[in-house]
Amino acid sequence: MPKKSVEEFFEKVLESVGIEAEKVGEIAERAGTSWESTRRALEVLEKVGVVKSVKENGKKLYFRVKPEEGAFFNIPLRRKDRDMINFIFDKIREIWKEKTGENPGKTVAQKILVRVNNELGLGIPVGRYLYGTICVQPFEAGRKYEYTKPEKWKEITQRIREAVNEYSGLSFEELKLRHYRETENKLYELKEGLIRKMELIEGKEDLEEITEKLLRMVVYLPEDREVVEAFVKYIEILNRIKRRGIKVKEIKPGILESFEKLWEFMATKLFYTDLLKFYLPAHLELLRKTIEMNKFILKEYLSDLRDLVPYESVESGFEELKKLQGSAKREKKISKKELRKLAEETAGNSEVFREFGLD
Repeated sequence: MPKKSVEEFFEKVLESVGIEAEKVGEIAERAGTSWESTRRALEVLEKVGVVKSVKENGKKLYFRVKPEEGAFFNIPLRRKDRDMINFIFDKIREIWKEKTGENPGKTVAQKILVRVNNELGLGIPVGRYLYGTICVQPFEAGRKYEYTKPEKWKEITQRIREAVNEYSGLSFEELKLRHYRETENKLYELKEGLIRKMELIEGKEDLEEITEKLLRMVVYLPEDREVVEAFVKYIEILNRIKRRGIKVKEIKPGILESFEKLWEFMATKLFYTDLLKFYLPAHLELLRKTIEMNKFILKEYLSDLRDLVPYESVESGFEELKKLQGSAKREKKISKKELRKLAEETAGNSEVFREFGLD
């Protein structure tokens, strides 16, 4: 399976799958990919649920599944939730356009909805995703929203107006930070500073600061073994790159892209976990399959980045990192001084670094 641009590869294969069942070879010829890599991609896409297969004369034929319209990941919406979301989105659009002369963006509409939902305890199904907390239905500026007006419509409208007045003067970056602070989401807030630093990466000194920021984020990670292990592996690879003297600027795209896939994997897991408060696992099946897809893609990206330096297992360091990560739940804060000391020590073969299995 190609390691570079793995999403583009999957997209090419998926675009080549028709609504009529076809053999792997026919799909591979249309996609311009090898038979074996196409077969493997189709198996993954089938697990995710976007393609299906049938057997004919002992051979598998694949066809594309038509996606359903509606909420993210085909998550079902109860009538009362849909009515509430539609009313809020409709009012956001109306008030935002009245204030700015333009339609609101998808992100700002979601942030306003989440704020109103939290302030009034409306019980709308929401969860943390790529850029913070969102509801399960996307906002569409050109959509005609149909709904039954909720009982609290006057209070909801007033809260929307207050949020629009506050958010309309913010840039996209300012909006995200404001949202993270309002929802007490320290992990996402720290991520913004990390991304800004990654985009300016030039050399070893920048990589040291990036490692320090990543170590600080570990404290706020969800209590999920796969997520923590993925962060550990990513930090381990960056430290090996730093110690081996590899020219960081030359591999900057790989560092950024790998973190992007790491974040997508974690975010889909968080979304799933948060939505379990509102739904049964069966309702979130496509989301669960997407998590598996993101896990596969992340593995490819980390493998590509890891190939630049010799690799050793980091399994022994998981429990120590778990303790560090769990300390935030107990409100035992690690000081900036301690974190800086830890980050600096990881640059060499220190005892602390060995304890984390990253030497």
